[in-house]
Amino acid sequence: MPHNQPTTSEESDEEYFQCIKEDEYDLLLKCEICDRSFKSIFLLGNHLRMHTKKSKFICQHCSKGWDTMHALDNHTRTHTGERPFKCPKCTTCFNRKSSLKQHLITHTGERPFKCPKCTTCFNQQSNLNAHIKTQHRNSDTESEPRNKRQKTA
Repeated sequence: MPHNQPTTSEESDEEYFQCIKEDEYDLLLKCEICDRSFKSIFLLGNHLRMHTKKSKFICQHCSKGWDTMHALDNHTRTHTGERPFKCPKCTTCFNRKSSLKQHLITHTGERPFKCPKCTTCFNQQSNLNAHIKTQHRNSDTESEPRNKRQKTA
C-alpha cells in the first residue's frame, strides 16, 4: 500500500519506493508518495528529500527543496525562463548545459545510440528508447524491427 506522506522522520527513504518494470527494457524505482519514477536509487533519494523536507536549498518561487545549489539553479530557470546555454552552431538556447550537449549531436550527424535488437542507430537515447518500445516490444529473440517482419499465418 503506497504511503501518502511520511509518518515519522525515522522512516527510511527505502520505505517510500518500490521497484517497477516499465517494460522489458526499463527497470525504474517508483516514489510511493507521488508516483514519479527514477532510473537510479541516487535520483530517487534526492527526490525523496523534497517530500521529507531534508533539502538544503529551497526554491523561492515554489518552495520545492533541492540538495545542491546547482540543482536549485537548474530548477529556478524553469520559473525565470532563463536560457544561458547557447548553441554555437545555431540560435537555439537551453536552460541546462546537458540539454545543449545533447542538442549538439544533431549538428554532427553522430548517431551513438545503437539498438541492441537491430542495426538502427539514433542521435539521442530517448529516440532509441522509443524505437525499442514501438518496434521490439515482446521480441526478445527477433532481430528485425516489427514493421520489417513478415506476418505468418
